[in-house]
Amino acid sequence: MIQPFKLDRRRFIGAASSATLALNAPFSFAIADSTPPNFLLILTDQHHAEALSCAGNASLQTPALDALALRGTQFTQAYCTSPLCSPSRSSLFTGRMPSETGVIRNGRAIHPNIPTLGPWLQSEASYQSFYAGKWHIPHSATASIPGYTILTPGINGHGQLGDGSVSEACAGFLLHYKSNEPFFLTASLTQPHDICQWLRLNTHNQAELRYPSLAESLPPLPANFSIPLEEPQAVTQLRHSNEPAVGKWEDLHWRYYLWSYYRMVEMADAEIGRILDALEGSGLAENTVVLFTADHGEGCAHHQMVRKSSPYEESVKVPFLVSNPTHIRQQAVNTERLVSGLDLFPTLCDFAGCKTPEGVMGQSLRPWLEGSDKTGPESILIESFEGQGLSIRSHSCKYTTFVEGQEEQLFDLQIDPGETRNQIHEPGFAAMLASLRRQAEAWRQRNH
Repeated sequence: MIQPFKLDRRRFIGAASSATLALNAPFSFAIADSTPPNFLLILTDQHHAEALSCAGNASLQTPALDALALRGTQFTQAYCTSPLCSPSRSSLFTGRMPSETGVIRNGRAIHPNIPTLGPWLQSEASYQSFYAGKWHIPHSATASIPGYTILTPGINGHGQLGDGSVSEACAGFLLHYKSNEPFFLTASLTQPHDICQWLRLNTHNQAELRYPSLAESLPPLPANFSIPLEEPQAVTQLRHSNEPAVGKWEDLHWRYYLWSYYRMVEMADAEIGRILDALEGSGLAENTVVLFTADHGEGCAHHQMVRKSSPYEESVKVPFLVSNPTHIRQQAVNTERLVSGLDLFPTLCDFAGCKTPEGVMGQSLRPWLEGSDKTGPESILIESFEGQGLSIRSHSCKYTTFVEGQEEQLFDLQIDPGETRNQIHEPGFAAMLASLRRQAEAWRQRNH
């Protein structure tokens, strides 16, 4: 379903009223087949899907991303293929699941026989591919990625220091690009991943706030702060190994963590603003499709989790925005289409006018970006814990199973979006559970 996008635009463009979308207004794709668009892919790291003010979060301000959403389509049901950096990134750049790319944990490289996005667009559609910032398949900061010209490798693990170099390099590139060939530019930021360093530094600092004046402005705890019953052992062990459990956090420290995380999101938004300003100043914006997403989410105190890796929504959902002032339906929020990181590759190929490699699993989002209300995939897959965990997200439910111990979770996300009640033993879900179990077994048989 496409819903009106409502946002106070006075934050960033001076308009007095919120935006609305005339759903029955005529719309046509304005780009000529002979002039394929440029692509600007912006990635953040460890970005909670609702850590955007355009997603209704009042605890932070993200004017650059809000403006991007206003000029395009925001997908609210977008998921990574794995809630971990390298596995998820391998899927974004291949259109294949981590178990297929071989990147089931951080620090692994993609199988050399699997085509990757930059070189593919270069060979099949004459794109010039450029990269700035974090790569992490396998190395985070690298001056060599096959098929790409590297503008800057960023700085390994320190977004507060390195992201400025990424935005500066991308801005300079955009303002000086003169080639007649289209470009595919990836701007890969590290923030808000610095929350990992923050957690290490603040593990045991729960006695009082470092800055007591913040007490009245700290964000509230989420409604699903409590720990669910019948949780898989691997997820429980993950929680016990993280800093809040080690440091025996109380509510005040949890809220301080949320406040700190949101400031890191705002740091990323500021760098994104610099890149988008340069795109506008370059004269290339009309013919550049901008895509924004993240490699995975962040626990954000839901279920008393921090970081990533868990199969809960907070780790596996990601923000996903696609924007262009003339090519894409604007001011739209799509709440129905299940989007996977696998969809990035075929979407860019569709806009570029080239085929996708054999084995790509995702589907192009172009029809939905042009306003189609066609039916999307019935379900998408998410792998976790180095392939030991598998989640299947359908339109109404999410099923998770683990190989060891056969532990299972089933949540009805329509009535329980916070995943607080495991329905695995409820008779009313027996038919759906049987179907999801068959899908999970079929995927495992395919990959073993």
